[in-house]
Amino acid sequence: MTNASIAAPRRWPARPGRPPLIPSAVPSADTVVVADSHEDCRALYAMVLRHAGFEVLEAETGEEAIRLAFARRPVAVVMAAVMRGVNGFRAMEVLKDHGDTEHIPVLVVSSVCGDGYEQRAQAAGCSAYLMKPCSPQCLLDEVRRCAAAPLSA
Repeated sequence: MTNASIAAPRRWPARPGRPPLIPSAVPSADTVVVADSHEDCRALYAMVLRHAGFEVLEAETGEEAIRLAFARRPVAVVMAAVMRGVNGFRAMEVLKDHGDTEHIPVLVVSSVCGDGYEQRAQAAGCSAYLMKPCSPQCLLDEVRRCAAAPLSA
């Protein structure tokens, strides 16, 4: 038996943004990208969000998450910090450095709490840092909170 605990998510204010490069791009009002190399984690997060009424686009790598975010402009991205290929930190930096996607909240889900992971996530523009195991309700509450947050000007 393990002594796993569920920690409250860490939250950071949005970074000031630049105007989108394509002003006519319309965000997908109910779409969330879920990116995790572990299929079981990805499936669990997707199931929780679909049950709550979100359309979920799944990505196994950071590259896929970036592509989906640019193509669909989701209301949020739920992303593992560590993934094969482009990791979650680098994918988040790419999204936050582009005018069309910098406003999209990114929630990092990670089993790692040391080695400066939370600080790296914050520096990359993370909206919330959730520790695995993350309760389904906590994940849903954070996605809803981030999706409802006003865009920074």
